[in-house]
Amino acid sequence: MHLPLVSLATTRIYGVDFLADTPAREYVKAMNQMPSMQKINVDRKANQAFIMEVRAKK
Repeated sequence: MHLPLVSLATTRIYGVDFLADTPAREYVKAMNQMPSMQKINVDRKANQAFIMEVRAKK
C-alpha cells in the first residue's frame, strides 16, 4: 500500500519517481493479483469515498 504512495509523493515533490528503477513496480503488480489485496483496495476506495462524503457535509 505504501509503495504507490512513495512513487506519487516523490514524483510530485522531486519530479522523479524514486522507485521507478527498482523492482517495486513488479512487486506491487504481483501483490495486486492477490485476493486479499484486491479486497483491501476495494475497502480502501469505499472508505475514501465515505470520508469525502462526510467532509463535504461539514
